[in-house]
Amino acid sequence: MTRIFSLDACALIAFFHGEKGGENLKELFADSENVFYIHAINITEIYYDFLKRSSKQDAEMFLQDCKNLPIEIVWNITEDILKLASDFKTKYKISLADSYFLAISKLNSATPISTDHHEFDIFEKNKEFQFFWLR
Repeated sequence: MTRIFSLDACALIAFFHGEKGGENLKELFADSENVFYIHAINITEIYYDFLKRSSKQDAEMFLQDCKNLPIEIVWNITEDILKLASDFKTKYKISLADSYFLAISKLNSATPISTDHHEFDIFEKNKEFQFFWLR
C-alpha cells in the first residue's frame, strides 16, 4: 500500500549524519511503495548544515545523494504553497522553512516526518497533522 510522506530538514539530517532516528527513515526509504516529498527550502537548510559542519564538497555530495533516494524535491513555490505556508507561519509563529514543510504535507496529503517535537507537537495537539516521529 502506498504511503505518502513529507520530510522536514531534521529528518534528512538525522539520516545523513547517522543520528538517532536516521535508521527509521532508512527503513521507510527501503519500501519502494513509499513516496516522499521535500521542499527546496528544506533542502537549503540541509545544504547549509553540511556547509557549516563539513565542507562545500560534502554539501554537493548531499545533493547528489538525494538523487539516489526516492524523494521528490518540490522546486517551485505555487500560489497554493505560498498561501498555506503563510497561514501556518502566521497561526503558529514557526520558521518559514517549517511552514513550507507543512504546506507540502497538507497539499500532498502526506504524513510529515520530523524529529522536532518542540516545533510540531502543537500540530498534533490541534489535530492538524499526525506525524511520523523518527525519535
